[in-house]
Amino acid sequence: MANTKKQDVRLQNSVHIPHAAPEVFGLPELLEMILVQSEMRDLLLWQRVNSTLQNAIVRNGAIQEDLFL
Repeated sequence: MANTKKQDVRLQNSVHIPHAAPEVFGLPELLEMILVQSEMRDLLLWQRVNSTLQNAIVRNGAIQEDLFL
């Protein structure tokens, strides 16, 4: 019975995790703040994930300067 309660808590906690992504991607300013703090290697990989990330990275002047210095 104790394991069932732990599993229920894990399921409840994990349900809310995916809901943050649309909010982050929906606010370009928030996404750019996250991207500016990211490692350059990660940025290069993330450009290939989807067009939203690619556009955010390509259109940010500060990120472009860091990538191509």
